[in-house]
Amino acid sequence: MFSNSLNEALFWERNVISFGELIDDPINRLIPSEVAGITSAKSEKYMARLYRNTWYLSDFTDPNIVDAILVEGGALDRVSTYSLVYDQSSRTS
Repeated sequence: MFSNSLNEALFWERNVISFGELIDDPINRLIPSEVAGITSAKSEKYMARLYRNTWYLSDFTDPNIVDAILVEGGALDRVSTYSLVYDQSSRTS
């Protein structure tokens, strides 16, 4: 089960231990299991990654967004997908 506890701990600069990788892959993980003593630069980079990869349920009701995700094989984050879909649709209108 995913929880926002780690994200809130980073924001409030509190110590917490996470189990699992969250949105990081195990090799290039930005945030260690223990948040104690983490640098603000890594924290900011993680929060930016989190922002770019947080989707809304309504995103998946938009066929253009779903199509872009499928075409790219899931390689796009939310912000890039929005840009791809909405920039293209504004050019064709």
